[in-house]
Amino acid sequence: MTAVNANTVMKAYRELEYAGIAQPIQGVGTVVTSLPMGANPQLLKTYQKKFETVIAQARQDGLDWEPLQHLISTVIREMKLMEGASDSNKG
Repeated sequence: MTAVNANTVMKAYRELEYAGIAQPIQGVGTVVTSLPMGANPQLLKTYQKKFETVIAQARQDGLDWEPLQHLISTVIREMKLMEGASDSNKG
């Protein structure tokens, strides 16, 4: 097991924040904020608002953060697999 000094981790987070790559969010942690290469910022902003609406509704319906995050990851993973399967069927 490798140990990392907590001060080193905090310094790394600060550097990422200063570079505009990450942002601390209370109750969530530090998240990456820079866009992936080739991402359309306007399209991402549009879909962010749509996702926020769905997530807010799920929270109002009583879904906790952990199961919600698991659900989102599962849906993305399954859709990527389905896209991969349909791509291989085309060739």
